[in-house]
Amino acid sequence: MATIEDILNKSERDASNTAPMAFGRGAYQGATLGWGDELEASILGAFKGDSNYQKELDRIHGQIDSYKRTHPKTMLTGEIAGG
Repeated sequence: MATIEDILNKSERDASNTAPMAFGRGAYQGATLGWGDELEASILGAFKGDSNYQKELDRIHGQIDSYKRTHPKTMLTGEIAGG
């Protein structure tokens, strides 16, 4: 059963699931050689009081998966442009 937090995270992902956001996330992942999600999760996990690394990494991976499902070509183009 989904928790309220899962539902809120999903709706947050859906609201930001646009082609420009997919391109930007792809470019960020490409520029960091695929380590962008881990880097972002470690920084946010350390400085967000109500979060931790694993929680942030799961959230970011959910966003990336959503972008790859709905905007696969845009995400790939961003990764190539960023790399």
